[in-house]
Order: sequence, then structure tokens, then C-alpha cells
Amino acid sequence: MAEPGLRQPGAVDGALRTMALARIARPEEIARPVACLLSPRVARHVTGETLTIAAGMEGRVLRERGDVDLAEVLREAGAGDSGADDPGKGRTPL
Repeated sequence: MAEPGLRQPGAVDGALRTMALARIARPEEIARPVACLLSPRVARHVTGETLTIAAGMEGRVLRERGDVDLAEVLREAGAGDSGADDPGKGRTPL
């Protein structure tokens, strides 16, 4: 869903400059906490909560342009299966 926006020139670098983790989440990294909240066993007493999954994004610049290796970030952010056993498994570059 976000892939077209990530292809915009400067979009990834601009976003990463405001994120403490300096990496782009993969779909399963968003799905897991959501699934946890949906589970009647795990989140039985959770009501009306907002879960922020933002890699520490603060909206303020935390690092300068060029401080993050964009090629490495984009390699890590590939789509595909979860790759739980192998972090690089099943990913395709954006």
C-alpha cells in the first residue's frame, strides 16, 4: 500500500531522518501487534487503546541526510513472506 509513496524521490530519506529505528516496517511487523490486539486470549482486557507502530517516528529531524544507508534500508524493507527464520528470505526490493 505504501510502496508508491516510498518510490517518490526523497520520501524514504525524509522519513528515516525522523525515525529512531531508521528502518521501514515490513507488513508482518505491523500485522503482528494488530493480531495481538485482536486476540481474545492475549488482549482480553484491552479496551479503547491506540497502538502506535511508528519505529520511533517523532516528526523532528534526528539525523542528517546521508547518515542512513538508503540502499540497505530498502533491501531490508522488501515484500514477501515473513522470513522469521531467515531475515533475508522471501524479500524483494521495493
